[in-house]
Amino acid sequence: MLGLRPSCLLVAGRWKLLWTRYDDREVVRLYDRTSDPEEGSDQAARYPARTRRMLRTLQREMEIAESRPDTSSVEAEIDEATRRQLEAMGYVD
Repeated sequence: MLGLRPSCLLVAGRWKLLWTRYDDREVVRLYDRTSDPEEGSDQAARYPARTRRMLRTLQREMEIAESRPDTSSVEAEIDEATRRQLEAMGYVD
C-alpha cells in the first residue's frame, strides 16, 4: 500500500485549494500560484473567506461527481480504422 490520502483540488485563477483527508481530520491548504508557484506557503489562514468560498465550490463539485454513474470502465464498439489510430497512440492493445 502506498499510503496515499484522498485529495481533491480546485484551481480558480491564481488560487489553488487543496483538500486532503487524513484518518481523523481534513486539511485544507490555499496557495497563491502567482506569488508562490512552488506552493510552499499555505495562505488559508491569511485568506479565510476565499478559502471557505473555494471549499464550498469544491464540495459542490465533489457532490455532483459522486452523483454521476461510474464511467471508469465503458465499453464501446469502434470501427477498425479508429481502433488502429487508438492503438498507434497507445490507448488500446
